[in-house]
Amino acid sequence: MALWDMVESCQRENSLDSSLEEIEVNNIAQFLEEHPTIRKVAFTGRLAERLFKMHFDYLEMETVYLPSPSSAYAKMRFEQKVEIYRELLEF
Repeated sequence: MALWDMVESCQRENSLDSSLEEIEVNNIAQFLEEHPTIRKVAFTGRLAERLFKMHFDYLEMETVYLPSPSSAYAKMRFEQKVEIYRELLEF
């Protein structure tokens, strides 16, 4: 398992993903090429998911969307998030 931010650099006025401008994405394709045992890419934000699909959809990599791990995301209890993570990441 590896953790990596989709956004290498950007401009922003506040902490909302919707305020990101001039987004430069990390070279996920190169990273995945250097780590061929990675079989699945997971996202905890819709913007990251959209950026991956916009720039790297040709990789034909299995992807999953996970609920935000942030405590600010209170729509779901921590235990519920853990179960979803376990199921989708096959722990």
